[in-house]
Amino acid sequence: MRNILSVYLSLLFISAAGQDINWQKSSNWKMYKISGDKGLGYSADALSEFPFIEMNADTILHFARQASILPKDKYYVWMGAYYVTCLVNDTIHKVDISVHGGFFYDERTKRYYQLPMNMRTDWMDWLITLKKRVNEK
Repeated sequence: MRNILSVYLSLLFISAAGQDINWQKSSNWKMYKISGDKGLGYSADALSEFPFIEMNADTILHFARQASILPKDKYYVWMGAYYVTCLVNDTIHKVDISVHGGFFYDERTKRYYQLPMNMRTDWMDWLITLKKRVNEK
């Protein structure tokens, strides 16, 4: 019985980790004051120790609803990241946002998402503005 329960819970976890996120159900978006690759080593919970700013929910959801999920079998080039967290269904997600690529990575589900080309300039301008604000903290 214990083995059956372990297998069931494992399958449930694997299934949940592979699901697409409904970003429209996300809330409480925060960008943290961490530079370079330092943020990669921190969990979502550990980020709460860093200065942060709240991100405008309407703006992030405007962009996130247009994002498409990228194939799991590809690797994406990083040249710096913004580190943010949000809540989705009462679960905290750490999201690494590419500084240059127009894509982001949800660490909880291990999935990449990409914005359409026609939105990337506005996306990047908005992120730069946020980064300047968070750096003032």
